[in-house]
Amino acid sequence: MHVEQKHNLGKVEAIRRIDAMMEEAMRKGPPAGVVVTDFSKTWSADTLRLSLTAKKGFFGVNIAAAAQVTDELVTVDADLPGLLTAFVSEEKIRGDLQKQIQQILAAG
Repeated sequence: MHVEQKHNLGKVEAIRRIDAMMEEAMRKGPPAGVVVTDFSKTWSADTLRLSLTAKKGFFGVNIAAAAQVTDELVTVDADLPGLLTAFVSEEKIRGDLQKQIQQILAAG
């Protein structure tokens, strides 16, 4: 899955906001019934790499993603397992992620 979002915050502020969003998401936890394990988040210069395992009942999926931040653009690429997209469409996931990124990168 590929998502791009333009912004006018500059790279440093965009990175700060994305990092804060990830911390907040992990603090709040996933939706009811979903358990996240093996969460890993690392920054290397302007690229965030994250991975996690999401489990619900007997089902579990590994998700890996990378977000690259420039002065004007955030690009997210994620590997979505077929088991996940069998239950939630890639279009829905992409739309939700795009909306969340737009909100955190909104100026102000």
